[in-house]
Amino acid sequence: MTSPSILPADQLAGLNQLVVNKWTDMASIALVVYECLITMDMEVELVWKSRWNFTKILYLLNRYVIIADAIVLELNRFGTNVSSCKPLLRAAGVLYMSGILVSASIFIMRVIVVWKTAMRKYMFIIVLFGAIYIALVIYFLASFLLLLRPLQFFTLLPFGGCLNIAKEASSWEEYTFWKEYTCLLVYDALMLASVAYPTIRTCIIFYIYLFLFDILCLAMQLSFHDNIFLLVVPSCIVRSILASRVILHIRELCARPMDSFVGTSALWESNAVFG
Repeated sequence: MTSPSILPADQLAGLNQLVVNKWTDMASIALVVYECLITMDMEVELVWKSRWNFTKILYLLNRYVIIADAIVLELNRFGTNVSSCKPLLRAAGVLYMSGILVSASIFIMRVIVVWKTAMRKYMFIIVLFGAIYIALVIYFLASFLLLLRPLQFFTLLPFGGCLNIAKEASSWEEYTFWKEYTCLLVYDALMLASVAYPTIRTCIIFYIYLFLFDILCLAMQLSFHDNIFLLVVPSCIVRSILASRVILHIRELCARPMDSFVGTSALWESNAVFG
């Protein structure tokens, strides 16, 4: 059996990345399982028993696309067929971007409610946000697929998993997601400001969590720039959890007696969109 201590430096680095990514992926999967368990009663009552509409479809896609993405990535982490490594990563990339787009749609819907209630004349800003985010998703997906081109995959038995080496990148800046994470950070900061500026601040805590997590992703990518897939699964799962919580929180509020609120116009707007 080959000892990791006598492996070439690039192969040893690839093996170390794979082991670290497996642990972060398992922690992320444990987090989403825990989240599903503690919110299952709310999900059944507020989502599954509700009528079918656009919001319910978005919620279910947001909740379960990440599970499909995690499964595909775990096949990549534990598989031993080198020829399937790049196709699996392409599929995982498409699922990842789809999940990001769905969760972003939920966050944008909440901003729409806030600004429609408070400042209708500035609704063009929401249209601008939507257009920018669609452009960002297209850019991220194209960057991810182009990033796979110089990768050379291999596997080491008995460890398994798709290990990779980048042969054509001249510097680490060309082969990391730091620019993508920076774009997400700036975009989510604008979203946070858009929710915080009007007087209606329901669900703002989820946008704060999202902004702080973007900072963590950027810091981790800059600190561990040789591991580009370190936070792929965690970032998608955290965004999905926060987006799901937005819908559950709004629906839980709308299910309460309306006379328990002071000034319910915003809540009626939320109910019309998220109910």
